[in-house]
Amino acid sequence: MSFLTLEDNARVSRVCRYWYKSYKSIWLSYDYFSKIQFKNMNEVQVTKLFENGGRLPHIKKMKNMLCGKKVAPFFKKNKLSTKISNEFQQGQKLFEVFALEPDRPNMEVLIIDKDVQDICESSKFSLLYIKLISCNLLTSRSFRSIAQCKNMQQLALHKSMITDQDVENIMRNCSHLVKLSLCACSNLTDNTIEIIVTLNRKLESLELASNQKMALQNVYLLSNLQFLKRIDLSYSNLCLDHFYMIGKMMLEELSIEGIMFKLAHNSF
Repeated sequence: MSFLTLEDNARVSRVCRYWYKSYKSIWLSYDYFSKIQFKNMNEVQVTKLFENGGRLPHIKKMKNMLCGKKVAPFFKKNKLSTKISNEFQQGQKLFEVFALEPDRPNMEVLIIDKDVQDICESSKFSLLYIKLISCNLLTSRSFRSIAQCKNMQQLALHKSMITDQDVENIMRNCSHLVKLSLCACSNLTDNTIEIIVTLNRKLESLELASNQKMALQNVYLLSNLQFLKRIDLSYSNLCLDHFYMIGKMMLEELSIEGIMFKLAHNSF
């Protein structure tokens, strides 16, 4: 039954009493709900999940996060994905993956600091991947909580209010980060590049696209990241001289979409 959707399981549960009993047991199954793609569930299924699986700690966290929100509109507008840790029964090791983003571009996700703090507090030793896109209501309180996830390996914050100081807190505490994506973050400056290079030499992928406050004057510092394989500087203020510096790096992928290179007083 683990290979079937909830809807299909509801159908096969009518075959016999044993299959119905098995179907009922799904709602308390860590295996079946270890990884949840809420976008693949309709409103009825989500409601049943919160009602019948509420005793599972990770389901309870999602239910608390959505408390006061209308479930149907929320999942119609947003994509929420979670995955529990293999060591979830240990303290503060609940989630391994937490990703939240709008279903369409140019939309905002209504999630507040308290929600992020609750997730991070319950999973500070197990969260490996965090993705928060267009969560504009989050403040430094959320980013301080994210910084407590010491074993985090991948972090994506797009269209966020994160500051250079917040980046420093995260980089100082999360020494295992290998993939970092900070795109369209209006408060970030060139100091972020220096902070990243100074505090983390393990990065393999770095995305800094659409950060308009970044002049990228110190982009040459990225050459000190010896494991860096991928850079995304699309729609940024990259000059031709800076591009020459990056071109000397041994990269597997370089994204510079939407950049108008400038040389002296001429552009091409």
